[in-house]
Amino acid sequence: MAAKEIKLSEWIKKQADKEATITFRDITPPETPPYLENGTELFDITTDQEPSEEIDRAYGGRPNVPAANIIRAIRRDIGTTGYSLHISDRSYTGHSIWEVYRFIKYHDNTDHMSYISEVFDCDDFAQVLQGNVNRVLKGIPFGTIWYYGSNWGHAVNIGYCHRQDKIYLVEPQNDKFYRFNKTAWRAGMIII
Repeated sequence: MAAKEIKLSEWIKKQADKEATITFRDITPPETPPYLENGTELFDITTDQEPSEEIDRAYGGRPNVPAANIIRAIRRDIGTTGYSLHISDRSYTGHSIWEVYRFIKYHDNTDHMSYISEVFDCDDFAQVLQGNVNRVLKGIPFGTIWYYGSNWGHAVNIGYCHRQDKIYLVEPQNDKFYRFNKTAWRAGMIII
């Protein structure tokens, strides 16, 4: 079954008289980081080298990435059912996973912040990193994903690499890059 796609203007009209849907977290955070589970592919920046033509590209030379490319990659890499996807722009600026990695490793300190349960936890880390990345890498398709295992829920960052045409996740609490494990997890909400 294909996902139903509607324009934001149509959705707003349909929702105008509906009661707001409130989703309240009633599951616990994972005991260990989900990216450590068997079957999860970590992105190793030392073995997956950046293409040389990408390194010296100026901001103005970045490719335009249609939202349709990102939606297609999400459907392929995350799955096609069980989640809400909010895409806020028709197109994005093509930044690579290597650029995001360098920014997070050398210029961002979100991972140094203190975790405080129910006050500054996984979703707060993801929102801070999302803002920091978007502030510097303007127009990047980089957001937040809430996803679930068998008895836990977690929020991390999600991005799209135009060079690989792949979706990747970033754990903002320790800067690990990894791929979504479709066999063990399910997405709940994605905002880009």
